[in-house]
Amino acid sequence: MSEEHAKLLNSGLFALNTDAVPRGPGAHMTLLVLGAPRGGTSAIAGALAKLDVFMGDGAAEPVFEGLKLARAMEDGTREDTLALIDEYNRRHRIWAHKRPGFTRLVQDYHTAFRNPVYLVIMRDPVATASRGVISGRLKGNYLKKLRQILEKYEGIINFVETTGAPAVFISYEKLLQEPGTVLE
Repeated sequence: MSEEHAKLLNSGLFALNTDAVPRGPGAHMTLLVLGAPRGGTSAIAGALAKLDVFMGDGAAEPVFEGLKLARAMEDGTREDTLALIDEYNRRHRIWAHKRPGFTRLVQDYHTAFRNPVYLVIMRDPVATASRGVISGRLKGNYLKKLRQILEKYEGIINFVETTGAPAVFISYEKLLQEPGTVLE
């Protein structure tokens, strides 16, 4: 392949604000996986788990969601959630959390996460909405679901832009086509 053609290759990744990512063997950070439900967050969380990144208490295959933190964020008090985040920070140099569609909640706790880096997985919205139909989880009509997915992605983009935090945008389709390149 020529150098000119190599420049045209699309890896399916785009990193923002990487100068703020802690570096070195002692670096501490929290990796937060954002995406739409049925949009590929489990694939990213699974890759992190395979790399021995702590995914939270209660995290297990096939979805790798840290249920204890998810429940604290969704149903618990702010104090309980902050205490659990502090505990994870003490126990793990690098840890991660994944919960599809939790962008609104992560906004509330953004400053509590230690050196947050957002891993944003985006799947073709038509495929994501169709997956909702196939799984029987589609509530309402298809076009409404498609709009909800687009709104989720827009909310994630706005959040990342507003915080200025480090983020990596990942194409689910490229991940499927070339997993070695995307996960490198």
